[in-house]
Amino acid sequence: MVECELSEFEQVRARKLGQELTNRLSQFCEREFSDQEIEEIRRLRSDLEQMGFQVQWSAGFDMGTGKGAAEVKLWLPDPTAPETVSEDEKNDEPQT
Repeated sequence: MVECELSEFEQVRARKLGQELTNRLSQFCEREFSDQEIEEIRRLRSDLEQMGFQVQWSAGFDMGTGKGAAEVKLWLPDPTAPETVSEDEKNDEPQT
């Protein structure tokens, strides 16, 4: 994450939202989520994306502890890097 591009308030808010998202996702394998909980997770991700973050997460079950585990990664895209296009996006382009 490129810290210098965010104000101190935005950094604190992003950490808080990321931690909340991690906590909610860690419960994913322990029980079935309600529609309201799924919508809350989508809102958290949307809030982070609106701040400019790329959001990646994984959720699973930790056999050692018997509890759900989650990892959320947040990063800001490098504005100087060339924009890349995924293979799926290339395949969606009309062929001439």
